[in-house]
Amino acid sequence: MKEIVRFAGNEPRVSTFELFSLLGYKCHSQLKSVVSASINEFNDLGLLLMQSQKPPKGSGGGRPIESYHLNNDQFQLLVLLCKNTPECIKLKVSISKELRRMKIASNH
Repeated sequence: MKEIVRFAGNEPRVSTFELFSLLGYKCHSQLKSVVSASINEFNDLGLLLMQSQKPPKGSGGGRPIESYHLNNDQFQLLVLLCKNTPECIKLKVSISKELRRMKIASNH
Protein backbone atom coordinates (compact mmCIF):
# COMPACT_ATOMS: atom_id res chain seq x y z
CA MET A 1 0.00 0.00 0.00
CA LYS A 2 1.30 3.47 -0.83
CA GLU A 3 2.02 5.93 1.95
CA ILE A 4 -1.14 7.85 2.72
CA VAL A 5 -0.10 9.58 5.94
CA ARG A 6 1.73 12.82 5.22
CA PHE A 7 2.77 15.87 7.17
CA ALA A 8 0.77 19.08 6.87
CA GLY A 9 2.98 21.56 8.67
CA ASN A 10 4.17 19.79 11.81
CA GLU A 11 1.28 17.37 12.07
CA PRO A 12 0.71 14.03 10.33
CA ARG A 13 -2.54 13.96 8.37
CA VAL A 14 -4.48 11.56 6.17
CA SER A 15 -6.69 12.60 3.23
CA THR A 16 -10.28 11.43 2.86
CA PHE A 17 -9.62 11.18 -0.89
CA GLU A 18 -6.97 8.55 -0.32
CA LEU A 19 -9.11 6.73 2.26
CA PHE A 20 -12.53 6.39 0.65
CA SER A 21 -11.95 3.30 -1.50
CA LEU A 22 -9.77 1.66 1.15
CA LEU A 23 -12.64 2.01 3.61
CA GLY A 24 -15.11 0.41 1.20
CA TYR A 25 -16.83 3.51 -0.18
CA LYS A 26 -17.62 3.66 -3.90
CA CYS A 27 -17.01 7.40 -4.21
CA HIS A 28 -15.22 10.08 -2.26
CA SER A 29 -18.39 12.10 -1.68
CA GLN A 30 -19.80 9.25 0.44
CA LEU A 31 -16.89 9.46 2.88
CA LYS A 32 -16.92 13.26 2.83
CA SER A 33 -20.58 13.15 3.84
CA VAL A 34 -19.64 11.11 6.93
CA VAL A 35 -17.33 13.97 7.97
CA SER A 36 -19.79 16.69 6.97
CA ALA A 37 -22.59 15.12 9.03
CA SER A 38 -20.43 15.54 12.17
CA ILE A 39 -18.45 18.62 11.16
CA ASN A 40 -18.68 20.28 14.59
CA GLU A 41 -17.30 17.19 16.30
CA PHE A 42 -14.41 17.00 13.82
CA ASN A 43 -13.63 20.69 14.40
CA ASP A 44 -13.67 20.10 18.17
CA LEU A 45 -10.71 17.75 17.61
CA GLY A 46 -8.55 20.34 15.85
CA LEU A 47 -8.48 22.50 12.77
CA LEU A 48 -10.15 20.52 9.98
CA LEU A 49 -8.07 21.14 6.86
CA MET A 50 -9.60 21.03 3.40
CA GLN A 51 -7.49 20.88 0.28
CA SER A 52 -8.41 21.19 -3.40
CA GLN A 53 -6.55 19.30 -6.09
CA LYS A 54 -6.90 18.87 -9.81
CA PRO A 55 -8.77 15.79 -11.05
CA PRO A 56 -6.50 12.82 -11.84
CA LYS A 57 -4.95 12.62 -15.32
CA GLY A 58 -7.09 10.74 -17.78
CA SER A 59 -10.27 11.48 -15.85
CA GLY A 60 -11.58 13.92 -18.47
CA GLY A 61 -11.22 16.97 -16.26
CA GLY A 62 -14.06 18.30 -14.16
CA ARG A 63 -14.16 20.18 -10.91
CA PRO A 64 -11.26 20.20 -8.49
CA ILE A 65 -11.44 17.48 -5.83
CA GLU A 66 -11.84 18.80 -2.30
CA SER A 67 -10.77 16.47 0.47
CA TYR A 68 -10.48 16.69 4.22
CA HIS A 69 -7.05 16.17 5.74
CA LEU A 70 -7.53 14.58 9.14
CA ASN A 71 -5.26 14.61 12.16
CA ASN A 72 -4.97 11.57 14.42
CA ASP A 73 -7.95 12.44 16.64
CA GLN A 74 -10.13 13.28 13.63
CA PHE A 75 -9.15 10.02 11.95
CA GLN A 76 -10.09 8.13 15.13
CA LEU A 77 -13.53 9.75 15.05
CA LEU A 78 -13.93 8.94 11.36
CA VAL A 79 -13.16 5.26 11.87
CA LEU A 80 -15.74 5.09 14.64
CA LEU A 81 -18.32 6.37 12.16
CA CYS A 82 -17.31 4.16 9.21
CA LYS A 83 -17.96 0.61 8.08
CA ASN A 84 -16.24 -2.24 9.90
CA THR A 85 -15.36 -4.92 7.39
CA PRO A 86 -12.27 -7.04 8.24
CA GLU A 87 -10.23 -5.17 5.59
CA CYS A 88 -11.31 -1.81 7.01
CA ILE A 89 -10.37 -2.80 10.54
CA LYS A 90 -6.85 -3.76 9.42
CA LEU A 91 -6.51 -0.47 7.54
CA LYS A 92 -7.78 1.52 10.51
CA VAL A 93 -5.23 -0.07 12.84
CA SER A 94 -2.40 0.40 10.33
CA ILE A 95 -3.13 4.09 9.74
CA SER A 96 -3.64 4.77 13.46
CA LYS A 97 -0.22 3.30 14.20
CA GLU A 98 1.41 5.34 11.42
CA LEU A 99 -0.22 8.60 12.55
CA ARG A 100 0.98 7.95 16.11
CA ARG A 101 4.50 6.99 14.95
CA MET A 102 4.82 10.12 12.81
CA LYS A 103 3.53 12.36 15.59
CA ILE A 104 6.05 10.93 18.06
CA ALA A 105 8.86 11.26 15.50
CA SER A 106 7.98 14.90 14.85
CA ASN A 107 8.22 15.74 18.56
CA HIS A 108 11.85 14.60 18.75
